[in-house]
Amino acid sequence: MKVAFILDPSINQDILKQYLSESYKFSTKYYDVSNNYGALHEIRPDLIFMSTNINGQCGFNLINEMRIIDFNLVIISPNERSAIKAFKYGALHYIVAPITPLDIVRVQERLSMKKSISTY
Repeated sequence: MKVAFILDPSINQDILKQYLSESYKFSTKYYDVSNNYGALHEIRPDLIFMSTNINGQCGFNLINEMRIIDFNLVIISPNERSAIKAFKYGALHYIVAPITPLDIVRVQERLSMKKSISTY
């Protein structure tokens, strides 16, 4: 599974990598919303961890540009304000920072549930 990070620099992506299992392949990290659309289509990640605010830019703007969302999306935010919006965009999970091991376990559980449902 290919994973991309579109995160504000204040989010420690090393913690994410540490908690994720070895079955994940990590793609490039991004810190700018405006230049990521083309790169995401090239990489075609299965899972994206995205901040709601990336260097003062709204992470949801990137999702608005996409015609097809064919990846799992996990939103990371310092607060709960954007949770409803995240789920309207089809987010798999919403994490309120700081990230904990339990948050990653929940993401992995939801991915497993989604995979088992899609095999029926």
